[in-house]
Amino acid sequence: MRARFLGRVVLFLFFGVPSLCARPPEVRAQGLESGSYGEIAVGASRSATIATGNGSVVYHTYTTSVGPNTGQITIRVDGGGLDVDMAVKAGSEIESYDPVDEGGDYDFLDTSPGTEASYTYTNPDPGIIYIDVMNLLDQPIAYTVDVQSTTGVVETSRVDPAASGTVGQIELGQTVSRQLSGMEGSAAFHTYYVDVPAGAGELVIEVRGDQDFDVAVKHGSTISSYAGLDEGGNWDYQDVEASNDATIVVPGPAKGRWYIDVYEAWTSDAVGSYVLTVR
Repeated sequence: MRARFLGRVVLFLFFGVPSLCARPPEVRAQGLESGSYGEIAVGASRSATIATGNGSVVYHTYTTSVGPNTGQITIRVDGGGLDVDMAVKAGSEIESYDPVDEGGDYDFLDTSPGTEASYTYTNPDPGIIYIDVMNLLDQPIAYTVDVQSTTGVVETSRVDPAASGTVGQIELGQTVSRQLSGMEGSAAFHTYYVDVPAGAGELVIEVRGDQDFDVAVKHGSTISSYAGLDEGGNWDYQDVEASNDATIVVPGPAKGRWYIDVYEAWTSDAVGSYVLTVR
């Protein structure tokens, strides 16, 4: 469990009369300590420097208000070249960054190495979204966090959790969550595709799941086999480590369409949930 920011108070004497005054978050040369730093209006951004935690997590909490008939809300943080992290949750503040099965209560958490993080809510309910910008480094981070939205209900593809197949396009910087059911005798899969522009520095595909999900990626055409390359597999990159998380980083990706297969690595017919982020 992380330590929540508590408003601290000090007692001042003014002309001999005591008064109880709330002390603002501590500002040091190396940045602001953990605390709540107000609202970010949709379409706006905030910049600040977050202090180092010297071995613990330092967080800045912001809120944004979601109105009715909002198609998508996208929250992005840029660490200015340093590894910044982010967690978001709709409806209430985040109390724990632990894994979800150990008490974590966020909708999205990105603590992977990377100078940016983003999350998109599709057709969110009206209300408040809480945004935590996090520093796990031993140095301060100057960051910018922004919130953008589209209006109108977004049509989302509905995938039968028990069925393999193509889900559809995913945009750079987008995050989607799905379920996938295991299959006896073969791998169940969901196929996505992303269009990468010329000159991109890297393509990062991240999957976080509650089961052992694997990922395979291919440029130009769909994947027909997950076998080893010397056994007929036709993927370009693959992550088949025994883990609920999978990450593929493609340096200097070729321009064009890349196909991404998220597939199950367990043998039962249990339904697993995963979150896919492409950036």
